[in-house]
Amino acid sequence: DKSNAYSQEGTAMTGVYEVGFQPLFLSFDGGFYMRDLYRAVPMDLALFAVACPVTGSLFFWHTKSLFLTLFGLLQIILALPISWALYTFVLGLESFPIINLGGVFIVFSLGADDVYVMSDKWKSTRAIMTRASTTEVAIKSLPSAITATLMTSFTTSIGFFATNVSDIVCIRLFGTFCGLLIAVDYVLSVLLLSP
Repeated sequence: DKSNAYSQEGTAMTGVYEVGFQPLFLSFDGGFYMRDLYRAVPMDLALFAVACPVTGSLFFWHTKSLFLTLFGLLQIILALPISWALYTFVLGLESFPIINLGGVFIVFSLGADDVYVMSDKWKSTRAIMTRASTTEVAIKSLPSAITATLMTSFTTSIGFFATNVSDIVCIRLFGTFCGLLIAVDYVLSVLLLSP
């Protein structure tokens, strides 16, 4: 019976239900319900509120550039609503499981990686080409930085999209959202950081 694939008679485990593409959540012996998930959201939002200034401080410490710090944070933050819009309006996915909020922390880590790779490639090229103009340094450093971040973002995004083979709806939706987040973050890093 697909409507209650994980139900076990005689136990309090109710399982994961799939109604169309709308997932419901697990309940093991009355210990984990939707209300518990919604209680966790404020803590996750507080962690997000801490992640922004911590990431920004590390950006500034590493790059020594307020411009790169602000645009690095902007690329990460903009990836969230753009990915949600693609998820909802382009892909037509109506269900947004709460696990998708974990993608915030994933995009922060991979978005920060893009900033560091581009910044380090620029610094190393500038150290070699001390008399070169900014344009010459950009021509030399940005293609390899963009390629390096493309490879890491592409493989990570494909890994998340690969979760669509799962029978568990929440895992599929999480993988789809995170795959979109990583792809959008990469595009934004190229558009905002490389010019």
